[in-house]
Amino acid sequence: MKRILLALLVFIPMLSMAQNNTWEVPQQQTPKETKATKAEKKADKPEKTDDPKYLAGTITTDADGKIVFSLDYDCPRLSAEEIYNRMYVLLDTLTKEDNQLPGSKIAIVNKAQHKIVATFKENLVFSKNFLSLDQTEFHYALIIACTDGHVHAEMARLYYLYETDRKTGMTAPAEEVITDKLALNKKKTRLAKFYGKFRSKTIDRKDYLFEQIVNALK
Repeated sequence: MKRILLALLVFIPMLSMAQNNTWEVPQQQTPKETKATKAEKKADKPEKTDDPKYLAGTITTDADGKIVFSLDYDCPRLSAEEIYNRMYVLLDTLTKEDNQLPGSKIAIVNKAQHKIVATFKENLVFSKNFLSLDQTEFHYALIIACTDGHVHAEMARLYYLYETDRKTGMTAPAEEVITDKLALNKKKTRLAKFYGKFRSKTIDRKDYLFEQIVNALK
């Protein structure tokens, strides 16, 4: 009996303390980011940029303000006539690729001066999947001038016909579509949302064509 009373005497004060306990574990708070901290983090994070081959300086205009891509390639072992013959075969093949439309052809030649002009009307595909196809009709000319041991090629008269069956469609020359001002952001570090796709795919097409010319002369 004494033991029970003793236990009660010990427990009653502890119960009273528990009821009146105002102690608690504080919640840990993380310090709020200041504007300076956010700016520092942003500065530390490198800005995303697109492939340099699509950015400023890649596309230039001639004296008339027209966009012209050019290629000069030396092939010392070949005569002007040999280069001309190879270029004729290549251009004829290019006009018959799967993406070509009616109107792609070797338009005019000058055998004496070893010059060829081919006109192209083709589909330039931006994106494609089983649900949708985004592309533009793309017109341009390839102008080839051959001399002994050298070829000069130009890709000129670039023109786009995009979704012409819609009110939002567009028909415009390259000078109104793929310039730095229109097809790049203000910092010139990224391709613009709409015109950027015309610029990048046009440059890709130019690279492909010029590569085919070089390969044909090796």
